[in-house]
Amino acid sequence: MLGQDGCFRAVQNGQPVKVICAGIPVFFEDCSSDQNTQYTTFYDPGPKPFDPQNFDQSELVNRGADGRFQFTYTAPGKYIITQIINRGGTATTTIEPMEFEVVATPPPSFTLQTCANRSVQITIADIGYDLYDIDYGDNTLVKGVKAGIQTLHTYPGNVSAYTVIVSGRYMGSSCETSSSNSFSVLPNPPIPVIAQLEVLREAADGE
Repeated sequence: MLGQDGCFRAVQNGQPVKVICAGIPVFFEDCSSDQNTQYTTFYDPGPKPFDPQNFDQSELVNRGADGRFQFTYTAPGKYIITQIINRGGTATTTIEPMEFEVVATPPPSFTLQTCANRSVQITIADIGYDLYDIDYGDNTLVKGVKAGIQTLHTYPGNVSAYTVIVSGRYMGSSCETSSSNSFSVLPNPPIPVIAQLEVLREAADGE
């Protein structure tokens, strides 16, 4: 029976997810209402829908020595992951499919432009992440920005060297990837000092 009494979730980095990051193990956890250790449970990792009349047993995800169902995806794309519970005897076999997205996690790409008055402006390239976090290295953390040109940031004090860290993340996932760039700020320009004042023209009344 399709979708009857079946329930599972994908867990990555200890959190339930709808978006799975490639290259990081994901665990499939049973949340069905009638769990029983006597049932035979396994998962089809996709990407296509599970066909009970035509499948390769060696490609299914079985319970590991730790009692968990673990799989690591390597290629981004849409996947139909299916839970199969065989209750044995004349009981029903439950088939529960769910669609997930597997995404790549390349390091974020960004450039920075140093400006006068100890300021810097960051431009983040759009490589697919939903949101980015920026750590400016001076205890300033800006979270949840989109790719593109960011607001000018000015550093207080007189420290000249900083490291900026940009982290990219997907909504619905538990993983993020970071990249960094070290630089030196431009100093404040010197305050002009009037060394000499010269009157070039005097009014007729002497004032």
